[in-house]
This record gives sequence, C-alpha cells and structure tokens, in this order.
Amino acid sequence: MNDNGATALQDLFYKMFGIDSSVMTDDAQATLVWDSAVGSWVLFVVLFVFIGLIMGTFWLYRREMKVCPPKIKIGLATIRTLTLIAIFLVLLGPTLAVNVTQVKKPWVIVLVDNTLSMTVQDAYQDERLAGETAALLSHGRDEVIEVADLRQLQPSRIEVAQWLLNRNDQELLRDLSRLGNYKVFEFADTARLRFSRPAVTGDDEAETDDPLTPVADQESPAPSGVVPSTPLTFDASGTSTNKAAAIREAIASVRGDPIAAIVIIGDFRNNEGDDPRDVADLAEQMRIPIHTVAIGDTRRLPDARIAAMAAPEKVWGGDPFQIRAVMEAVGMDGQRVRVNLEKTELGQTNPVHIDSQDIQIPVSEDMSRTAFRRNVEFSAPPLELEDDEGRDGESRRYVYSVRIETLDGPPDQFPQNDMDSRTVEVLSQKARVLIIAGSPTWEYRTVRGLFERDPSINLSCWLQSQDPQMRQDGNTPINTLPQAYRDFAYRDPISGESMVGEGLSEYDVIIMFDPDPAPTLDPRQFTEQWNEALETFVREGGGLLYVAGPKFTGRFLSSAFPDSNGILDVLPVDLSDAPSREAANLGRRFNTQYPIRLTADADDHIVTRMAGNAEDNRSIWRILPGIYWSLAARQAMPGSIVLMEHPSAEFRGVDGNPGVLLASAQFGSGRTMYMGFNSSWRWRRVGENHEYFDRYWTQMVRFLTEGKLVGDQRRAQILMDRDEYKIGDRIRVRLSISPEQARTMSLPDSLPATYVVTRRDGTVLPPSRIDMEMQRDGRQDRPVADGQMERPTVYEAVIIAGEPGDYEFAVDLPTTDRAVRQTRGFTVEVPRIEFEEPTLDMALWRDLAERTNGMALMPGEAVELARMITAPTVSITIPRAPQRLWDSWFTLALLGTLLTLEWAFRKGYKLM
Repeated sequence: MNDNGATALQDLFYKMFGIDSSVMTDDAQATLVWDSAVGSWVLFVVLFVFIGLIMGTFWLYRREMKVCPPKIKIGLATIRTLTLIAIFLVLLGPTLAVNVTQVKKPWVIVLVDNTLSMTVQDAYQDERLAGETAALLSHGRDEVIEVADLRQLQPSRIEVAQWLLNRNDQELLRDLSRLGNYKVFEFADTARLRFSRPAVTGDDEAETDDPLTPVADQESPAPSGVVPSTPLTFDASGTSTNKAAAIREAIASVRGDPIAAIVIIGDFRNNEGDDPRDVADLAEQMRIPIHTVAIGDTRRLPDARIAAMAAPEKVWGGDPFQIRAVMEAVGMDGQRVRVNLEKTELGQTNPVHIDSQDIQIPVSEDMSRTAFRRNVEFSAPPLELEDDEGRDGESRRYVYSVRIETLDGPPDQFPQNDMDSRTVEVLSQKARVLIIAGSPTWEYRTVRGLFERDPSINLSCWLQSQDPQMRQDGNTPINTLPQAYRDFAYRDPISGESMVGEGLSEYDVIIMFDPDPAPTLDPRQFTEQWNEALETFVREGGGLLYVAGPKFTGRFLSSAFPDSNGILDVLPVDLSDAPSREAANLGRRFNTQYPIRLTADADDHIVTRMAGNAEDNRSIWRILPGIYWSLAARQAMPGSIVLMEHPSAEFRGVDGNPGVLLASAQFGSGRTMYMGFNSSWRWRRVGENHEYFDRYWTQMVRFLTEGKLVGDQRRAQILMDRDEYKIGDRIRVRLSISPEQARTMSLPDSLPATYVVTRRDGTVLPPSRIDMEMQRDGRQDRPVADGQMERPTVYEAVIIAGEPGDYEFAVDLPTTDRAVRQTRGFTVEVPRIEFEEPTLDMALWRDLAERTNGMALMPGEAVELARMITAPTVSITIPRAPQRLWDSWFTLALLGTLLTLEWAFRKGYKLM
C-alpha cells in the first residue's frame, strides 16, 4: 500500500474513534492504556465471571427451540458474546496515551563587561597577558601582532573584547550556534541582552524568530539569527560593575532551559552588589560552568588623578575664597606634574587660567598602590561683579576646574580622572544679618563673634537685655529694633531725638535667639505691626531662623502673648503645643547628652553638609558634641525639609515619629528655619580652628540669604538641594510659586517642564519633557486673616541623572499678564568608582572558573572557546491530551449494530 493509502486508512481510524489528529503529530508516540484497569486478583474474578457469561450464553442458545437451525444458534451466541466483549472493553476504558519527546539544545551565555573601566588602554607590562592579547589580535589578520606592536597600539579593553567576538566574520559566535542556543549580554550594574541565537543543526543557518525573555530594563527583544547582521559594538559607559546581578539575570532569562556554560569577558573588577563568588557557588550547584576570559593588565598604569575637590557653592563679590583639591599618583615615580586652576563662566567654552602648582612625585618602593598623595590649595582672586559691564547686583555662575598636566615621563593612562570641577555662584553684595536675642547666651555670643569677623556678612544686633544707654554690637550698630518693613520714625533712647530707622527690608537674614516676648526694658517690642513686617520680610525673599531656648521660648509662643503668634505661621514646624511642653519641663535638669541624628536629606543640604560625600559628612557629625536641652517640634509642616531629629523616644512627636530639631521651608520668596537646641557653640571644640562650627553657621546664612541675593525671583523659584549630582542620582526639583503670583493664575494639578543637557563635548541633546505635580499643603486653602502667613504653591518632579553634562531645567508659568519662564542650572558628573582600581583582577578571574569547574582563559586561548565547551542535549517528554477510544460514535454504533442484529435473527426465527 502506498503512503497515500496508509494516510487515508489512518485518517479513517482517527475519525472512527474520535481521535484529535492535531495531537497525533509525526513526533508523537501513542501507547494503549486502560483507564479503568483493576488489580490482578480483581481482574481474575472479572475474567472468571466474564468467561462464565460466555459459556452460559452458548449453553442457553443450545437449548433454544428446534425450529432454529444449529448454525443460527451458534451465530446468535457469537453476536451476544461479541456484545459482551465490547461492553467489557468499554468498561476498562481503552485510551491512547500520547507523548512527545523534545530534544532541547542547551544555552551558552556570553557576558561582556560594558563599564567605564573597559575604556582603559593598557600598557601591557605583564608579559604573559601581553603575549596572549597579541596572539588574540593576530587571529584573523594577515600580519602577526607582536608584543611591541601591542604596546604601541594600546587598544582599549573593550576593543579587545569586540575583536574576540567579531573576528573572522564572527567565527566564535558561529561556532557557539552549532553547540546550541546562545545569548550575548552586556553588563554593568545590570545585564542587557544584545543578541540571541536559537539553536541550529548541521548546516541549517536560516534565521528563526524565537521568543526571548527581556532582561533588566530592555523594552524589546534583541535580534536573533545565526550571528548579528553587523559586528557587535559596546560603548563601555557603565558607571559600576555588578557581576552577581548580571549572572543571576542571565540565568533567569532562559526560563529554566539547560545552560551549557556562562562565558564572562572583562577585567573582573567588581564594585557593586553581592560577591560574585556567592553566585558562582549557586551556578556550581546548578552544574553550570563559568568560563572566564581575562582582558586587561595586572600592572598599575601611570595615573595621576584628582581624588577630591572642594569649593564654596556661593561667594560674595569682592571676597577671596579657597579651592582645595587632593591629587593622587601611582606608577609615576620621579615624574613632574602640574596642577592647574581654571575658570569658565557658565555657558562659555574658553577657560581662563588662574594659577598652577608644579609637583615632583618622589620615588616609592611600592608601585602596586597609591604611592603619592598631595593636598593642593589655591586662593581664587575676588570677583567684583559691580564693575563688570553694568551688571550691578546680579549673581553669576562660574565653573572652577582643577586639572593635572603631565610634564615629563610616560603619559597618564587615565585622562578621564585628570580633572574635577565645581560650580561657584558669585554674589554681588554682602549678606545683611540682624540678630535678635533675649539674653547674652553662649550661642548668641559665639555666633555674633563669628559674624562680626566674617567679611561676607554685615551684622547688626539687638540684645534685648542690654541697657538702652549702651551701644549695641555688630558691624552696623542700631539704636532700636525695626518696627516696620520699610523705614520708620522713632525716638533715639540716648539723645531723645526723633530719627528715621531702617526697616526689616534692609536685611537679608533675621536670626532670633530665644527672644523675650516682653523684655523689661522695652515690653512692646514685638507688636502687631512688627509681626506684619516680619511676614512681609519673609514673603519678599528674606530669611528667618528661630533658635529655641529654655528661658523665653515657651512664653514667646504662648497664647498669653497673642502678638507673637504670627510667627507660628512662618516657621517650618508645628509648635502649637510648645508652651505646655515647656511648662511641663520646669525644674527639670537636662544633664543627658543626646547624639546628633541627621535625616537622609541632611547629607545634601547646604546647612548640614560638612563634607563632599555622605559618608564623610556623617563621620564629621558623629564626632560633634551632642545636645542637652532641646525643644523638639511635634511635626514638620507640609512642604518642609527635616534635617535633624531627636534620637530619644521620650521626645517623639505626632504618631510616634521622631521630634524635629532642625527643619527648613520655603515661604513666598523667602526661606525659614527652626533650630530646636542652643548648644552648637560646643562644636567649636572640634576640628582645627573650630571650622565645623564656623561652616555650619556660615552655610546657614548662605542658605537663608539666597532668596534675597539671587535677584528678582519673587514670582516663583526653582529649588534644588544642590548644584552638582552624579549619574544615577534622584534629583528632586521643586517649583515654589508665591501666593501673590498664584492668585493671578489658574494653576492646574501638573505643569509641563523641560530640561536640556549639554554634554562635555559641547553636544546639545534634544529637550526632555517631564510633568511637575502639585504638592497638597493642607493649609494652603485656608482663608487668609490678619497676622496669618499665606503658603506658596509647590510643584515637584524627580529626574534620574542619566547623562553627564550641564543641565538647564525650565518651566513656563501659566500667567495672564506676560510669559514668565523660570530656569535653574545644575551639573551631572560621572562617578569615578570604575577608575579607582582599574587593573585586571586575576583572583576573581580564577575563582569564578575554579568554583564552577570552568576554565580561566587568557585572550589568546579564547579563540578556541567553543571547542572547549561540552553542550549535551536534554530530552524532555511532554504529555499531550489523552485520546479515549471508547468515547466515540463508532463504539456506540458497534454496540447498537450487534444488539439490533441479534434482535432481528431472534424475531425471524420466532425465538423468545
């Protein structure tokens, strides 16, 4: 019978027994099973009964009437027997069990290090690595690359990795495709799929569409085929290396399919996440070998770098300032370098040379570590903005850069870390500060002394307990406490003459040290008029700091002095229960020193930032003396930033949250702060020449002054924690719209904003759009009554710093009178962790292979990688839907036919 006939009979059989032909494919194996089969002894009983029924059937038909011929009797008995057999088989449930056996080709996973350390151009001082790398680069070339040629060429590590994958028309990838499936990933802090090859057999290299598992943040599957249609290239831009995460994600991407091997190509530096050796142990348990291919050099290359840089964020015009840097050098013994200080106005491209220092690096006995470290300090000349082309009163931003220049010997191999920059804003006037103090406490006296000596501050003081006949302290002494926002008339307490004094509008910052609400010498200092002037002062851009104290704060905030209650609406914290809490503390001795506890926001806030990074900042605050007396606020007001909390549960606030000791907020165009302790003067004991105390209070003035000194920004302000960020940072941007401006606009729930990035090479990227969402205040919609302070409308957005360069953030206000665009600039820098230790880590290269029974390969050996991998196939049996033979129209028709046939014969021969 030919194939067509056999197929026709097969189709007929499937139709008779109701078998799904789509299940019975060519690779399917069918086995007859009995769904209702019984045990052996039960089966013996059933067969005994069944045979008895058959014998009884023949015995009964033999006794039929003689009118029925014997042959008919035998025929009827046979029909009845067949019927019983059919019923018996149906009861046993005959079923075809269908299974399909699939042969799965294993995966080979290739991971390529795509971090910044792969941009290093090694000098190949290690002879073995130099020879192996030269051997790799010689494969597929007409000419042989010698070690001397390699040292002359100095290819980057990522170029060597690309040559391994792309040489000879991607020969390595073609060899891997014949082993089974393979995937190529690039990885930094996570893995990203670049190419996937479904398995091919023999010479079959037709492209196949295969569903892939997206990895990490990949939005669409990588292309598939035998090899990539174009050579694989990598940009080596990752800022950190997390090998453990990359291995885990690569294993997860195959969804449980067998893995023949994992191949890692790179310099085996790891600076983030778990120890890759722990993941290697997991791979060994899964019987997945890891083969490692070393790229790079084990010897430290000549490298001089700027390890740290510090510069003030804001300086006042006419004041000199210091710029400090730390230069480190390794592998440059006996060489000379020059450290240059340059200045560039933001938005310009031509740097101006300011100063330089030549440094002779001494000879060190240890070439394997940082052998030389030098602190470099420059005195930046003062900038007089008022003399610059009529731009009087404006602030300007400059980028100050410290750059290393090699003067002799081998060149620096890591130019990426030769320069560091800081943005400095130069303000055109000094900060005018007014201090109001209830008594001459240690806090008042130490801060007053600091401000009087600071050339960037013009200080006036009003000590309430001082005799009116005595001169007040400060650079600019005053004769009376200002009672209005503008100039006002008063009588001189000494001469008795009528005079006109300066109002609060002449000051940039007001600092209140535990003020006395009703001083004996002049009980009507804090009048309703003064409260109104203070609110106007803050709304118009002034800065206010309230420092609590144990002597007067409770009474000052008490309802017994209603004229003082206006300040409760201005402060960034809720102090409504302060009088009752202070009354409960009467007679209590505060002898316990509580440690300072900063919040996460404090690391980036100008007031509490003592060092350039969070770890150093925290270390400094840990060594500062703690706090004794304090008045911790029960909670911060909406929109405020909490910088310091009380560490003791005894001083907790609302809902069990820590009490607030230091907080800041934006009100109108101005800034306010609350300081719930009075012992910062103790910090003068720490550091050289009490720099931490000085820095805290100087930065406090800088922060509070900004609202007045940045120009006419009273319609709205874009607020940020700092001006410089690192790639990967979350940048929180706030837009604060003053109450006056908000009343002229119809404000939606969100406002569109844009930011433009200018890369370091001058390339300007297309604008990116982001929505700023309105922050609900809770108090914002409250009716405004006399003595109450309206709060600003605040919008907020978060940007993830993803591209190094200069950023300009802009948002257009929906005004009705004229278009108002608010802008703010900041910079994003590349983290330097990839260049801190850029040499090839041979220990990790070896450990990952040995722990998993893999091979640690040199670059020249890697060309034979595919021949070294064992890729056994795995057979998997997959059951398909069982096909029940008894549950079909043919079975029913057969039983009906047999019973009908017996009935017809019996009727024809007149049988019972």
